[in-house]
Amino acid sequence: MEIKELPKINDVELTENEKENLFNNIIRGKDVTEKIETSRGVFEVKYPRVDDLEKIGRILAYKLGNATIDTMDKGIYALMSQTATLDVIVLSGPAWFENAKKETNFTWSDIPLESFISEVYAKAYKFRIEVQNILEGNTQEGNKGMAANNNNVNVDKPSLFEGLADSTE
Repeated sequence: MEIKELPKINDVELTENEKENLFNNIIRGKDVTEKIETSRGVFEVKYPRVDDLEKIGRILAYKLGNATIDTMDKGIYALMSQTATLDVIVLSGPAWFENAKKETNFTWSDIPLESFISEVYAKAYKFRIEVQNILEGNTQEGNKGMAANNNNVNVDKPSLFEGLADSTE
């Protein structure tokens, strides 16, 4: 699959035609990518399509083994979700990252610093939300109009982005 960097989405208002092209390019198998700068180098990440989210779910299920979410520490489950996500959406990185991928069966679970995993994940998640907002046509700041969940079933269950701070700093 060809990886094509589509129009930059940061600080740029896209026309309706460009938004439609972004949507169509994703459907045609093109990745929307962004370079994110971290404390340990620049990484290229992609916007995850539903297929990618399914792959993340399969990786997470494998990591859970026979354990259920109810038996997991929420922090550990969140970390497992982050590493599974980064395993799928990080396309490339600095030399140390590329070398680790070549020399070992590298996964983000091999990273020794939870803080670094969270840093990369937070920046990748911010990019994901920016693309999602463009695709949905929701570029306004503030209240996004999300309704409160009146059904409290599973509210105490950890989610894919559990424990993620609002800031990438």
